[in-house]
Amino acid sequence: MPTSIRPLERRDVDALYRMIVELAEYEKIAHLVMTSPAKLADDAFGAAPQFFARVAETDGELVGYAVYSFAYYTFTGRWLYLDDLYVHESARGSGVGKSLLAAVAEDAAARDCFGIQWFVLDWNEAAIRFYDAMGAKVDRAWLTEKVRGPDAIRAFLARLRA
Repeated sequence: MPTSIRPLERRDVDALYRMIVELAEYEKIAHLVMTSPAKLADDAFGAAPQFFARVAETDGELVGYAVYSFAYYTFTGRWLYLDDLYVHESARGSGVGKSLLAAVAEDAAARDCFGIQWFVLDWNEAAIRFYDAMGAKVDRAWLTEKVRGPDAIRAFLARLRA
């Protein structure tokens, strides 16, 4: 059976969570996974969805996903931010990643986004080659600043108010 790309459904949340953990393990950041299937369901299907997702399904099993949200930049307007693109190892090289990206790009075009952006780890040469082959370009001009975690946010706020 061919792979189909479709929007995330409630019944997919457990499988999505498992793939998120797989991706985090691959990226050597599994210790940063703080979400849960229940939190994902609330954030995806609540009154004000916090993210959108497309999933790739083959023979009734999810083999990949793309999770994204939208951001607004004053200079250009709305952008689509791709948080994760993941394809299970068994489905890599079969066009699933390209199909997921196409579904995300279709949503960006339908919502009149100015652009699509995402992060890629500097050591993930396979991903960089894949994205470059699709026409994306690495932007080395911007550095990422982060305040990570609830405790860090509170400490940051305290310094700002001091």
